[in-house]
Amino acid sequence: YAILSPSSKHFTKRFPKELFVDLLKNVSIKFVLTGDNNETDKEICSYIASRMKDCVNLCGKLNFSELAGVISKSKFVLCNDSGVLHLAEALGKKTFVFFGSTVKEFGFFPQLETTEVQEIHRLNCRPCSHIGRSKCPKGHFKCMVWLYDDLLTERLKKFAK
Repeated sequence: YAILSPSSKHFTKRFPKELFVDLLKNVSIKFVLTGDNNETDKEICSYIASRMKDCVNLCGKLNFSELAGVISKSKFVLCNDSGVLHLAEALGKKTFVFFGSTVKEFGFFPQLETTEVQEIHRLNCRPCSHIGRSKCPKGHFKCMVWLYDDLLTERLKKFAK
């Protein structure tokens, strides 16, 4: 199985849940959904779980030690720029991560060569924050929406093997 941790504290650090569902429909691996015990994470994970056929929703059900144990036994981790990214790296896990409003230069970037970062470099509005925002200040959210293209799907398939 692989870990899917589809949330983050700030909206501009979250790859859209609808795009997660579409992206993962062609990836043949069981996903374990993780997230905090808050309404946002629960809603995102419930949305994804109700639309994916091979997943287990553990959102809000794991303490930190249990989360680390589930991550350590996974094949890889798929997440946003969040605490799960850093935990996965601390455990030496192969990680596929989405970066929206933040950038490497702020110092919270992955360190492992096995971590594959997905980000849009060509946006002049990025970065818009060092920690994230509650909404896109430009109203278009291109830093995450543009990540979804045919190449992204192919990169994830290759990464998941």
